[in-house]
Amino acid sequence: MCKPEKHTFTFETSKVLDTVRLANTDTSFAFYSFSINNGANTVFRYLYSFQDCPNIADDEGTRTVLFEVPGGVNSFSFEDSVGLRQAKAMVFYSCECYPSGVVGLKNCFIKGEKRDGKWAVKASLKLSPQDRRTIIIDNTFKQE
Repeated sequence: MCKPEKHTFTFETSKVLDTVRLANTDTSFAFYSFSINNGANTVFRYLYSFQDCPNIADDEGTRTVLFEVPGGVNSFSFEDSVGLRQAKAMVFYSCECYPSGVVGLKNCFIKGEKRDGKWAVKASLKLSPQDRRTIIIDNTFKQE
């Protein structure tokens, strides 16, 4: 029997998303390493765990979308590559897929509004303009 896919939407306050751009021969994407540390921002995480069937090789894996906003804000909107870089918006693929690793997002929008201690977030995310895959987020993020 297959384990079903799972979606988790969380945020952490008093954190910072530290990133380092990695040197890479693949120039299609900007690859990064990251860590979440104590700081003054709010870090958002959307974790999508793929369906995992025991009779299918290499179908397991995860996709994590990460970004941060300044602490204390009640809304945000990132709609261009400058804003997305400032938010350190990235997607982390952990799977037998391409691209595998942490990739910066630049062709998308992310908007959010704080309501009753939770965040209503909408996003349309693509890795590149040519990418046919779009990650759509329209959900409530809860504090971790």
